[in-house]
Amino acid sequence: MPVCLYATVGFLAGANSRYVMNHLALSVPALVLTLMANYRFCAESLRLYLENVSVETLREELAARNAELERISHIDPLTGLANRRALDRYAAALQQQPPRQSYLAVIIVDVDYFKTFNDYYGHAEGDRCLRAIASAIRTACDNDDVACRFGGEEFLILRSEHSPRPHYALALAENIRQQVASLAIPHQPTQEGKVTVSVGVCAGPFDPETELERLIKTADVALYEAKREGRNRVRYGSNVTGSALPPLPT
Repeated sequence: MPVCLYATVGFLAGANSRYVMNHLALSVPALVLTLMANYRFCAESLRLYLENVSVETLREELAARNAELERISHIDPLTGLANRRALDRYAAALQQQPPRQSYLAVIIVDVDYFKTFNDYYGHAEGDRCLRAIASAIRTACDNDDVACRFGGEEFLILRSEHSPRPHYALALAENIRQQVASLAIPHQPTQEGKVTVSVGVCAGPFDPETELERLIKTADVALYEAKREGRNRVRYGSNVTGSALPPLPT
């Protein structure tokens, strides 16, 4: 473009080589400086753009990793079920809910003679056993149920109910017991000859004034009553008295 301009200037009346050279001496440096400034401006704009893109990408990656770490922190690494931290978060969320007429069932599952199983078959088989039982529990539960590993060989399930009758929670507990028995995991030192579970259940009205811990303790009382009566069975605890009840009629 400048070459064409000055080629035209050379044909103007009164223009001579000195006139053209003087103009070139003044304008060429200005042109070069302008081009350099434009280049640096474009380069800086490109650098800032790429930097912003990089920062945004890093921010998105960091958010995704933090979300994954948060998710992992609420999962038991052995069984893939929720852990105690997830249970505490769920309980806290329940406490924040407005009062309403709803019921909560707590089901505690304990593997019978698990220490004996570990001693006889080894800890690697013990881990496989727990994973299989966790899978059976997951199969028996609905998507809305909260199933977590509560302790070493204990599992806890929370289920929202819409009826004060215990039969719905007991049906889930019995289904879990049967699912585990159907795995037929060998357990030679026991009378059953296979891995079984004992289950304690408690269901009751739940509102922000009700402590989840009370339902858990009552389900735990029912669990130990099931063990006292011979294991491989389901027992129900009263949320009113906090004690285990006689076997309910089917």
